[in-house]
Amino acid sequence: MQHTELIDQLADSVGKAKAKDALQRAAGQTGIQLAGTLGTSEAQKLLSFIAEDDESGTLTTVSANTVKTRLRAMA
Repeated sequence: MQHTELIDQLADSVGKAKAKDALQRAAGQTGIQLAGTLGTSEAQKLLSFIAEDDESGTLTTVSANTVKTRLRAMA
């Protein structure tokens, strides 16, 4: 999955700027690079961080969990 696809999926609910900010914060904390293609496990780690991050709002947390569920269904 391209990192831009992950941003777009989160942006459906929270907007592109907030999605990008949340993913950049998660990438910084997890050490995952947001460039090119992400593996499913990397995407799941980023989304898990966002879902548990105190700085994420309720809508961002729900969106991260929704995208995680979609990824699991695709695997």
